[in-house]
Amino acid sequence: MRRNLHLDINDDVTVTSLGDDVPNGKFIRVLPIDDTVDEVKLDEKLFENYLRPYFAGAFRPVHVGDLFLVTSLVDGDPDVEFVVVETDPKPYCVVGPKTDIFYNGPPMSRQDVLILKGREFRAPLLVLPLTMASPAAGSNQRGSADDEAARKLRIRAAFDMFDKEKKGSVIQEEVSTIMRYLGAYPTEKDIIKKILPEMQEDEPSTFVTYDRFEKKMLEVLYTNEYEPDADETLLAAFRVIDTEKKGYIEAEVMRELLTTKGTPFREKEMEAFLAGAKDPPTGRIYYEDYIALLTQALDPNKI
Repeated sequence: MRRNLHLDINDDVTVTSLGDDVPNGKFIRVLPIDDTVDEVKLDEKLFENYLRPYFAGAFRPVHVGDLFLVTSLVDGDPDVEFVVVETDPKPYCVVGPKTDIFYNGPPMSRQDVLILKGREFRAPLLVLPLTMASPAAGSNQRGSADDEAARKLRIRAAFDMFDKEKKGSVIQEEVSTIMRYLGAYPTEKDIIKKILPEMQEDEPSTFVTYDRFEKKMLEVLYTNEYEPDADETLLAAFRVIDTEKKGYIEAEVMRELLTTKGTPFREKEMEAFLAGAKDPPTGRIYYEDYIALLTQALDPNKI
């Protein structure tokens, strides 16, 4: 355990049963943390000098959202911190000799890491901030070329998470989820009546291509359309459910509400939400802590 998890003597460890054996991984995808790679070239040496020696022969268990610090084989090279962004099977596995390790993609900010596990939540339960400066709400200013390039990079990364077969398209039902991942929260009515028609090709289809998605998503991001609810609104909503003022809501109560009321969550969205919001030992959602996490992700300067 000390070798696999990099533990030191006197470290406190909490072990939570997963019920079943942790499966062997087919592949994992990791990304470096942006503030640890300023002096590191993002090429094949990232794998040869960091990732290969870290995982070789260790059979390390990993979970989506895990952070791990790696020392280079080359003396003098800085340590690099990585985050696990995808595993197959999901959301955890053991990395062994037959596990493929992918590291393609731009470095990830710590703000994004905070809520990586919640990427499939629905509004108002997830806020994923843009790491670049954004124009004021209602503004039609497109910003600099660097801003646009950064937005396109962010949109592509989000789209690719759902375009598993790399066909350059996703099913219509995934559009709302990807938009929420990018910090935009349209209603289902807006999705059906306004957004999907603008993303459709000339010929009717159940798929949306990346080019059409990017064009509309850039427009949404530049105008700050479909912004998420403020944290005070979220807190008030949770307190309506918490009628006894306990400060928490049982996970199964939330499941019942979110799958039967209003626009119901799909099962995978429900599981993704609970994976990020539920306290594993108690099965409860401590909503003030959860909202504080989301607020911090939106504004890293807020205490």
